[in-house]
Amino acid sequence: MKKVVIILVCSFFFLQTQVIAKPSYTTHLNKGLKQLNEQKYTPAIESFTKAVKLAPDNLQTRVSLAKAYITRADIYFDKDKEFGKAANDYRCALFYLEYLEPVIIDSELEKLIIDAETKLNLCCKKLHFKKTCENRYNTAELLKIAEIYPAAVYEYNKAAKDKNLTEKCNKKISEVLKLF
Repeated sequence: MKKVVIILVCSFFFLQTQVIAKPSYTTHLNKGLKQLNEQKYTPAIESFTKAVKLAPDNLQTRVSLAKAYITRADIYFDKDKEFGKAANDYRCALFYLEYLEPVIIDSELEKLIIDAETKLNLCCKKLHFKKTCENRYNTAELLKIAEIYPAAVYEYNKAAKDKNLTEKCNKKISEVLKLF
């Protein structure tokens, strides 16, 4: 009996520490903000992504994630001349700014969206990317395979403008959103 009580007490304390130790979205958000400030963009994206998963409706978290993607994309574009990586990061940023949940767009958010779209268009020009709905669909399929899910959803949304692809794209978007 004494062993059972000890085991139960130990189990209780173990479970309590597991609950207490579980990080909240603010923990991930603050960690991401620190990493972003330190110019550690990939770890910041990882931290913000965890925060978004815990609080998908939190606008600050989504905007912070988008800013991290945009900043990393700017480096890929300007410094590294890696236009494909830059394009994918701009797509991810636009997903979190525009497509995850409709939000009231203020002037700062609108400027972020316009800047990301402009830079994505520059990447597309550099890559000779054809903006046909069929090409966007095929690009989304490749992004899905590469597990760059936010960028894939962005391209499926663009491809869905073709009436022949709308239903297929909506189904794909639903599938992809379950993956992350």
